Amino acid sequence: MRRLFAKKRRYRDELLELDDLVYSPHKTGTQTLITTLNSNGYTSTHCHLLGNIGVRVQDFRTYLQDYRKRNKRPLDIITVFREPMERHMSSFFQGYGTRPLRLKQMHDESETIIYRYTVEQLREKYIQELTDKSLIGYPEALHEIFSTLRLTAADLSRAGDEAFARYESDLLRLYVFRFDELFANLEPQLSAVTEKAIEEASTNLSDTKWYRDKYKAFKTEVRLPDEVIEQVYAEKRDLIEYFYGDYPVALQAALVKFGNSGT
Repeated sequence: MRRLFAKKRRYRDELLELDDLVYSPHKTGTQTLITTLNSNGYTSTHCHLLGNIGVRVQDFRTYLQDYRKRNKRPLDIITVFREPMERHMSSFFQGYGTRPLRLKQMHDESETIIYRYTVEQLREKYIQELTDKSLIGYPEALHEIFSTLRLTAADLSRAGDEAFARYESDLLRLYVFRFDELFANLEPQLSAVTEKAIEEASTNLSDTKWYRDKYKAFKTEVRLPDEVIEQVYAEKRDLIEYFYGDYPVALQAALVKFGNSGT
C-alpha cells in the first residue's frame, strides 16, 4: 500500500537553511563564533550537544543526508576544544552566575550562589560537580561527534600550514580548532574556513560579567585535589593527546596550575 504521507522530519526545517553549524562545548567561544559568522553574512547557529537544537543523535546522519540533498553540498561544522580545567571553571561561573538570571529562575545577582557563597564554598561545590560529572557543559562535543559518526581523533587531518584540523566526507566538512590558537587569530582562521575575509564580532566575554572579580579570585586562589584533575583528564585523554601532544606533560602542567601539586 502506498504511503499517503511523507515521513515527518525529526528536526526543525530551518536547520536545512544553515551555512554553518557551530557544534562546540560550553564556554568555547560559541557566541563569538556565531555572531561573527552571522555579521559577515553567513547563516549559522550553535549547539553544545545535538539535543540543544532538537536533533536526536540517531537522527543526525539523516539530517546531514537531507542537508546534502537540499543544498548540494556538505554541511560545514565548526567545533573547538578548550583545555578542560579552564573550560569547566568558566562553565561553573556562567552556569551559576548568569544562567539563572537569563532563565528568570532568579531576579537578582544577589540571589545566585556565586554572590552568596564564599570562594571556599564554591570550591567545594565545584569539586563535587566535577567528581560526579554533573557540571553544566561537562561533555565534549567532539566525543558526541565521534560516537555518532563512528570517527576517532585519528580521522582528523591537517593540510599544509593550517592551524586547524579537519575531516571531510560527502555529508559534512568538520573544522576542529584548539581554543587558545583560534582566538589568538580568529579572523584569519575563520577566513581560511569560509574562503572569505572575516571581521570579528566578540561577545559573551568573562571580563564583562558581573562576577568577574570573584571569578578572578577563584582562579587565583582555588586548588583542586590532584585526583579530580586526573579523572577529568583521563576521560578526555584522546583529545588532549591530539591537541597538546604529550599527555603526561599536559597533565602535569594542569596539576601544577590547578592542583595541589602547584602549592
